[in-house]
Amino acid sequence: MVVAIVVIGGLAMIAGCAVLIWRLVSGPIDAANEFLADVAAEDYLAAAAHLDGNCFGPGEATPDAIRAFFGDAVVSYDLTSTSTNNSAGEAGGTITRVGFGEQSISFTMSKPVDDWLVCGFRIGP
Repeated sequence: MVVAIVVIGGLAMIAGCAVLIWRLVSGPIDAANEFLADVAAEDYLAAAAHLDGNCFGPGEATPDAIRAFFGDAVVSYDLTSTSTNNSAGEAGGTITRVGFGEQSISFTMSKPVDDWLVCGFRIGP
């Protein structure tokens, strides 16, 4: 009986650690995907909610600034890489936009409190 409790407790701890690690690693890429989903849907107000205003200059973290940068041109995107530490991370992959074709895109991410936010992005090499 004691052995079964120890084994079950050990498995629960391993599962808990795996979930925690997955959340740490997947957080930046999930947040960047949510930002791009809103941009692709042309919901620039929702996209702006994914930005860390502390990382952008005046007027750069607004729906109008996002629309001016991306336009109505996002056809598809595929984020495939991520890295993270406790409060900073990166995500990257490709984006396809009308008139530009497929390009690389990279994100700098921050976690000022509980949620990952976009702290910057770059399209191109």
